[in-house]
Amino acid sequence: MKTLLLVTLFTAVLTAKNLSYLLPHQHDSALSHLSSALQNAHSSVTIISTKIDSYELKKAFLSLLKRQIPIQIISYSHHHLGVEWVQYANVSLRLLDADRVMPLTFSLIMIDDDMTCKISTALDTALMTSTFSLMECSHTKYAREDANNIRDMLLPYSTPYLKETF
Repeated sequence: MKTLLLVTLFTAVLTAKNLSYLLPHQHDSALSHLSSALQNAHSSVTIISTKIDSYELKKAFLSLLKRQIPIQIISYSHHHLGVEWVQYANVSLRLLDADRVMPLTFSLIMIDDDMTCKISTALDTALMTSTFSLMECSHTKYAREDANNIRDMLLPYSTPYLKETF
């Protein structure tokens, strides 16, 4: 009985720092939470996705750019994701070689050293409002370590979009 109580408490502590959204049913709540977290970022944001096509997220990214928060985008070269963002200072775009890396079936957003959001689809409003998917945001150290591991595994297969920094 004591073991069951300990397991229950441990699970409650872990899930207390996690927020899950079921898309498309909770699409508006999920985007509102993610946009708010992005607008409150203070040190850095990393985005790994095949596509960013959401008005709310683009608006949140612009607020980051105005505050000069560094943004790193990792995507595939044939999707041209993020090319419109390279015109801004503090945006680093890295392109994955589609021949060497299997296609991503999820998106990952890391905000500061505090929050990690994993979405089981691209950051595309059309997909997020029409496809059954899940978005989970976590403030745990374990989620951050997993996200860093994913980013670190993809970086050797990516190249910077711009060879020279200005």
